[in-house]
Amino acid sequence: MKAFRVTCFALVLTMILSSLSMFEPSAAAQGDDFSLVYAGAEMTMAIKSDGSLWVWGTNHYGQFGNGLTSHMSIANSIPEMTAGNVVSASAGRNHAMIIRTDGSLWASGRNDSGQLGDGTTTDRHTFTKIMDGVTYVSAGLNHTLAIKADGSLWAWGENRFGQLGDGTTTNRNAPVKIMDDVVSASAGFGDFSFAVTSDGVLYTWGFNGSSQLGDGTTTNRHSPARVMDNVISASAGLVYGAAVRADHSLWVWGSGTLLGGGSNERIIPTKIMDDVHFVSAGVGHIMAIKTDASLWALGFNSFGELGIGTGGDSARTTTPVRVMENVSAVSSGAVHTMAIKQDGSLWAWGGNDRGFLGTGTQTRSLLPIRISTFEISVILDGQRLSFEVPPRIMSGRTMVPLRAIFEELGAVVEWNAETQTVTASKDGTVVVLTIGSNSPTINGQAVSIDSSGLIVNGRTLAPLRFVSEAFGGTVLWDASNFTATITSK
Repeated sequence: MKAFRVTCFALVLTMILSSLSMFEPSAAAQGDDFSLVYAGAEMTMAIKSDGSLWVWGTNHYGQFGNGLTSHMSIANSIPEMTAGNVVSASAGRNHAMIIRTDGSLWASGRNDSGQLGDGTTTDRHTFTKIMDGVTYVSAGLNHTLAIKADGSLWAWGENRFGQLGDGTTTNRNAPVKIMDDVVSASAGFGDFSFAVTSDGVLYTWGFNGSSQLGDGTTTNRHSPARVMDNVISASAGLVYGAAVRADHSLWVWGSGTLLGGGSNERIIPTKIMDDVHFVSAGVGHIMAIKTDASLWALGFNSFGELGIGTGGDSARTTTPVRVMENVSAVSSGAVHTMAIKQDGSLWAWGGNDRGFLGTGTQTRSLLPIRISTFEISVILDGQRLSFEVPPRIMSGRTMVPLRAIFEELGAVVEWNAETQTVTASKDGTVVVLTIGSNSPTINGQAVSIDSSGLIVNGRTLAPLRFVSEAFGGTVLWDASNFTATITSK
């Protein structure tokens, strides 16, 4: 039976991603002011010190929160800013959660199991407000946990194994209160959940087929069960769990083959290492930050997710290996890892066939590589413009805010909500663009554009060249600096 579980786990890894070749970046890193990062199953989210949220990877269900849905493309593998005033976030499989500075919780993406918590099972392509007074959120594959300022823990989404902890196996599409006095929680990559209370007690519940609840059994739990004392944080993986205790010792349990100790599963927590400050569990690997800020890795390494320069089918490390120094934050994804150093620089490694490393490619990396953010600048007649919705690269085309630039050019802009049409007039020239159409008109004559206009967060974006040249201007694009220079006629 245990061999069967190991085989199934290997199949899960293979289904999630396929192995790709090594990548060495050539571009210099920019924007080294990241504070938090969240590696999900199919996407990555990162927050800068100014509260801006950056996302990359897959956006099949609108989980980026930018009003769009798109399959993996090179454009999606470049970090894109999609929200502001964000203090915390979490990436599930196909849904995303963010907490804003006012404590409000927002959700976007897939919602077939109610994992967004908005009272429906309707997917959302922009961030939708769920509740107020939230201090912490954790998005699992198809369920979500959130902690309010009063310490109460709330859960919603898929519940077939009791992973919500409400005593049932009924899915919930709106938040349900589970327990009080909680300081941290983890929904993880499996159908189970963890919570740590203010007195240091770890509670676990949900699916337990590989003893991932750490309670000494393989019995599923539909309500929180007490497992360990003196815990300061815990992280749920796919078929295992990890926790850091008050004495900074790291403990693991669940599928023993992933973590060493032969084929036997660790049905109760087992000590692995000392001097640990923080732990993050992925699908098959664990990343731990020690008290000296060094980063250590343990577990499967088929896609290079440990960041130690090796990888391949069935590769794994059963004892902790040092990866890098001066680390302030780390997050383990399905088969990739993200880390932030103390200088604010962002680093990534592991599988990447869905672009979730943020390198602008779909190529994996076996070693940590530095990640850049590419903020597009638009300069009009020598003046740099600012936008409520920033320009972005989509499907290889630079898309810019139409109204903002047209008005800076001196045009009068009108919007017809019923027909989804923008009409702009200047000096006898009339430009008409309809959302979704590749044939806008200039003075009644149709012109062809290779990317149609679209609405993002309430603003119309259109191809840079069309917007720049519609009223007779010219544009120069500097790809190395992501800068568009527009000269009006």
